[in-house]
Amino acid sequence: MKPTRSEASDHPPLTGRALIILIIINFYVKIAAMGKMTLQRKAKKHARVHGFLKRMMDHDGRNVLKRRRSKGRKAITA
Repeated sequence: MKPTRSEASDHPPLTGRALIILIIINFYVKIAAMGKMTLQRKAKKHARVHGFLKRMMDHDGRNVLKRRRSKGRKAITA
């Protein structure tokens, strides 16, 4: 006959605060194994794609700036 969970271990089942701490630790261990999940912003790349100089180089980009100025945007580019 296979032993039950309580017979297999000498420790009582986790409850309350100990259980919560164990769940939190397991959560962070899984995240660490997966790698970074946060957004890693790259300001230089963002500026090269969406910046003022990039907009000014192209006719459509200048139209974007014109529309944003006419709309009264505080920031016309990234």
